Amino acid sequence: MLAARQCGPLRRGGFVFKRLVLAGIVAGGLAGTAYAADMAVPPAPYAPVVVPTPYYDWSGFYLGGNAGGAWVWNSGTTITDTIVGGVIAANQRNSVWGFAGGGQVGYNWFFVPNFVIGVEADIDGLTNRTPVNTMDGSLLQDRTEFVTTARGRFGLTADRLLLYATGGAAWVEDRITRSQFTGTVNGATPGTVETLNHFVAGFAVGGGLEYALLSHVTARAEFLYIGLGDERYTFPISGRQVTASYDTIGIVRAGLNYKFGGGDPVGAISANY
Repeated sequence: MLAARQCGPLRRGGFVFKRLVLAGIVAGGLAGTAYAADMAVPPAPYAPVVVPTPYYDWSGFYLGGNAGGAWVWNSGTTITDTIVGGVIAANQRNSVWGFAGGGQVGYNWFFVPNFVIGVEADIDGLTNRTPVNTMDGSLLQDRTEFVTTARGRFGLTADRLLLYATGGAAWVEDRITRSQFTGTVNGATPGTVETLNHFVAGFAVGGGLEYALLSHVTARAEFLYIGLGDERYTFPISGRQVTASYDTIGIVRAGLNYKFGGGDPVGAISANY
């Protein structure tokens, strides 16, 4: 009887212990399954970090327009008669102001952090008219029609500001008109108008500054000095030969460019963290 009473609690204790062991096994199995599931799916990567560059990129192709003023100076014009002979006018000097306007196209290479090398070509129309009185009843008028240059550019930048020097070749087209008002000069009677188009080559040097107003829009102010060689041409009716010694042109102008490249910093993608 005593033995039977003692066995009852032991049996109940063993049963409870078995249930606790079973519950532990089930919980351990579930935890292992969850861990295995976590190991099968890798964690999502972090978003890439974008590190902006600290400078404006001046590289790329650009085109634009310009407008300003031009100064034309002639160091000496001599007119001779090729038929009769003799000097009609000697060493006449003239200078005149006018309007200049046109366009430009170019390309820049930007070297980090602040050096630019570029090439540029432009063409401007001028309104300058240089008169020469000849004392033979006629008026000689020289109009500078177009100025074209092809130049290199070399500059230093401070972020959106570019300071540059420029130099290269220049070509100028002149339109020269001789009008006979009184008297007859060889075959030129009153009312005779003779017109020639003349081309002359030279050099162009200058400098300026340019600023990026927007990512792809820049504004500039520029000065160009153009030196030309001697010019010589002859009017066929009157037989007048004109020799112009070393014409020079100065152009001060402002311009706007649109740039197809470079621009504001867009950043560089770094490694994930």
